[in-house]
Amino acid sequence: MEELREELRELTDAAAVLLDDRLYTFESYRALVQAVAYAKVMLANEAAEEETLRGAYTGLCEAVDGMELRETEPQASEQAKGKREGLKKKAFPYLLGGAALGGLLLGKKLFGKKKKDEDE
Repeated sequence: MEELREELRELTDAAAVLLDDRLYTFESYRALVQAVAYAKVMLANEAAEEETLRGAYTGLCEAVDGMELRETEPQASEQAKGKREGLKKKAFPYLLGGAALGGLLLGKKLFGKKKKDEDE
């Protein structure tokens, strides 16, 4: 029974790496979260019977096998990329103006005092 408990512990740790809701469908992600949680509860229960541990192990294996990647929508990402490019083109003159104004103010602050000191 200790061997089964150790295998369940290793599988639980390995399955926890898959817990990324951005990569997997909601249903498969939820099933994995529930299976990992159940396995952790069974591991924490020192009085858990072999049949219960085996059930947690089987449930976790099924949840891992059932993981489904999300489908990406290329059109949506292309549209988003196009919007970003449009925003960059619109913002570029403002960015340059802000950099020039900031440079001018910084230049006056750094070098303006030296001229006043030299005149005195």
